Amino acid sequence: MMLQRAQKCRIRLQAYCSNWRPEKKPKEDEDDYDLRQDILSPEEWGAVDEVINVLKPLLRFTKIAERRNTGLQDWVPIVDKLISHFYAASQRFKSQSEGSVALEWLHICCEKAWEKLNHYYQFADNCPAYYTAMVMDPGMKYEWFEQRWNEAPKSSWIPKAKSIVSNHWKQAQKSAKPPLQPASQSGDDSQSTDSSGEDLDDYKRISYSVTRQQANAFAQYCADDAIEGFKLSDWKSKGKKQPDLVRFALDHALPISVSECERSLSSAKFTLTPLRVRMKSDLFEALETLRAWFLQKHQDDKRKMEETGLEEELAVISAVLENAK
Repeated sequence: MMLQRAQKCRIRLQAYCSNWRPEKKPKEDEDDYDLRQDILSPEEWGAVDEVINVLKPLLRFTKIAERRNTGLQDWVPIVDKLISHFYAASQRFKSQSEGSVALEWLHICCEKAWEKLNHYYQFADNCPAYYTAMVMDPGMKYEWFEQRWNEAPKSSWIPKAKSIVSNHWKQAQKSAKPPLQPASQSGDDSQSTDSSGEDLDDYKRISYSVTRQQANAFAQYCADDAIEGFKLSDWKSKGKKQPDLVRFALDHALPISVSECERSLSSAKFTLTPLRVRMKSDLFEALETLRAWFLQKHQDDKRKMEETGLEEELAVISAVLENAK
């Protein structure tokens, strides 16, 4: 932001530096400094433009990461995009840096940024939650890896990522609670016995185990195509048939800031300021409750106004079309 502001005020900064005159001080004063030495050359201003363009994706993806609907499944794609961006910028500056100190400096900076991001990128192999969140997002699944990592050396990473997610699923199944067994494992709960207590139907009775269709649920889910526009609420339709898969998906693909109480905790800093440190807990709780009610009512009213406006607009369009006929 400071560089963007400096670029906008370029003419005024140059004029200020060129018109500056040092105060008359004794010659032995070593603290004297001439601002006219800070005037940037056209090449240096060009380097400022390049720095602004290189840093723009960082600002954009930082804003994306701060959204309420952003989850773990967004981390790997964001870092992957930034790595490609800084690698391309580094190669571009390297090819243009002959005889240019500024471009050579930018090449070194972009190369170091690429190395640091690549270092963090490798941490995803140590934590299966990142790859799992991507796979359990029905809009991505393994297709993201196959489309984005389709060139060497990234194409060799796909089997490892699949293995990490598969092993994580198996581990989650092992640690999950076993299903409740029925009170009787026989085919009929009412056993017919004779006077001696012997089971008369023993010759045809077998044991029935509870069949769990969760073993291949994950494999079937991964084999299906990615779904465009899938919402988290759509998992409810699968909850009864595949509860383990749905729970596994929601544990990983759920947005990080999905809880209202977490957002209320973050907004509490605007209420409990240094000027209100002696506020009692009951008053603080009441203020936060009123704040939450007010914001919710404001959102509901805004949604109703948008719906009403849309209905009125559709009614006007329909009336115009009727008159045209």
